[in-house]
Amino acid sequence: MTMSGAAARDWPLTSAIPEMGAYVHAPATVRWQVRETLRAWEIPGVSDSAELVASELVSNSVAALADPDTVDAEHPAGLPRMAGDSVATIAVRLRSDGHLLLIEVWDPADGKPERRDAGPDDESGRGLVIVEALSERFGCDPHEAGGKVTWCLLRAGAGPVP
Repeated sequence: MTMSGAAARDWPLTSAIPEMGAYVHAPATVRWQVRETLRAWEIPGVSDSAELVASELVSNSVAALADPDTVDAEHPAGLPRMAGDSVATIAVRLRSDGHLLLIEVWDPADGKPERRDAGPDDESGRGLVIVEALSERFGCDPHEAGGKVTWCLLRAGAGPVP
């Protein structure tokens, strides 16, 4: 990952959320994991923003991995694509140095998420706008094992960022 030097920082706090299937409930699972991780790290002040941006990044991964041939009334977003005999998965990692929180979301899909200009009646399309508004920086980089890592940096604590 390039992340303009973010990955090279010393991150004394690291938490990898177990890989999960790219199902529509994945963002809710990640929100809970983010909240509990930040509580355990004793940096809950950024929890609301972190939960929101993490769920938006995961939602983008779920959408990128949806199989358009499975869209129906029961599954309006479609089911996840298959990766061999298994459902495509998403991985999430949180890292912090007490000043910044790095949220990384990996998925095996090609291409970067694209910012859209959602209209007032659109039900989707605001995710990256929200991520951009709440983050110090965000981006998307190819992953050495394939796929991509979409990431964002949030200010986690008071005081200057080292």
